[in-house]
Amino acid sequence: INREAIGKKLADLREAQKLTQSQLAETLGLDRRRIWQFEQGVALNLENISVLSRYFGKPIEYFLEN
Repeated sequence: INREAIGKKLADLREAQKLTQSQLAETLGLDRRRIWQFEQGVALNLENISVLSRYFGKPIEYFLEN
């Protein structure tokens, strides 16, 4: 799993929806620092990726493909 690429995709999706990290975090019930970590490729696991894929309406494969 290329965590940095996943983080970039997450940041791109968030920015395309004009959301701040804080707004996304609040919607998902997370701390803003967690979103920052995800976007840096840190603290990502399949459970987190699954939550993000559901929120953004993308299949998990979208995040896992290079």
